[in-house]
Amino acid sequence: MSQRMKPWLTTAEASALFDRSKRTIRLWVHDGRDAKNPLLRIRTETAGRRTVLNSEDLRRVADFKDAYLDAPTFGRQRV
Repeated sequence: MSQRMKPWLTTAEASALFDRSKRTIRLWVHDGRDAKNPLLRIRTETAGRRTVLNSEDLRRVADFKDAYLDAPTFGRQRV
């Protein structure tokens, strides 16, 4: 992911770029709607009939999720 990415991505583009399933990306967006953790918020916009996701927010959430999985107290190692 060293190349510049577009500021707004579709779910399919985000899925390919972050190597996660489309369902996982949709779950991330849903998780961000909870006001308890504003760090997980992903801004969305409607472009025509599609919903696009802010790429900076996606990167922040992906880093947060990766850090959680990589934490030594989590009890499992990432492969």
